[in-house]
Amino acid sequence: MEHASICAHSNESRLAEAFYKSALDLSGGKSATATEALASFYLSQNKYAEAESLYRRALAIRKENEQSTESYRLQLAQDLGSLGASLLGQGKTEEAEQVLQDTASRAKSISEAASSERLIVDIFVDAHRLMIPSLGHLAVIYDRQGKKKEAGEYYKSILKSLQFNYADEFVLYPGALDAIAAGGYFFVALNDDITASQFFNLVVSSPYQDKAISPEALFKVYDAYVALLRRQGNETEATLVIKNAGKLRKYLKDPLP
Repeated sequence: MEHASICAHSNESRLAEAFYKSALDLSGGKSATATEALASFYLSQNKYAEAESLYRRALAIRKENEQSTESYRLQLAQDLGSLGASLLGQGKTEEAEQVLQDTASRAKSISEAASSERLIVDIFVDAHRLMIPSLGHLAVIYDRQGKKKEAGEYYKSILKSLQFNYADEFVLYPGALDAIAAGGYFFVALNDDITASQFFNLVVSSPYQDKAISPEALFKVYDAYVALLRRQGNETEATLVIKNAGKLRKYLKDPLP
């Protein structure tokens, strides 16, 4: 699937879509992985209805081939989380909330099992990767409903998930950095600059920032963080952030081979 990812990244979306569709066709429409890959592509393109249909199909295929492994449980939870995102994108808030609550609960259960039973680190890391965007989507739902306290609690739960040694790996999951950025904006609106700074700093200091969030969204965070730092009177740090943003813009415009 790497070739299709490259195509999508270079805005050759038609080629990427054709590649994913071809992979699905070759499986006879029976591969949950190929179905999920095409669904993820549509989700990245904000084609939420198409993504929803395919995620439901992927979940049905996985359930037909049920396994008792942690890896299977994680894949199922991952598809549920993405289904929740596609529902939220269509404004199906009530169903999205139920699905995302289920996803967060499953991810937490998998993480706790991996930690207590000392399972492989990858399972623990992947469970937290999955948890972050799900918590972020739930925070968005409650924020839209005017439930600021509940929204704030979900955003702060993201910070708790990032207190582990593998935190840098968590943000690689699609939507994770977007959720972290949203947390920053949420607390800026509440005039809680200290907490907002924690969120924004996580985004701009991430070693995967150029891969896990769109450039437009990323530089919007840089600008918001600089404004926040200047409001706090921290011109030295603001200057450093501006300098790093400039380096990143140059890199994205002319990346190294």
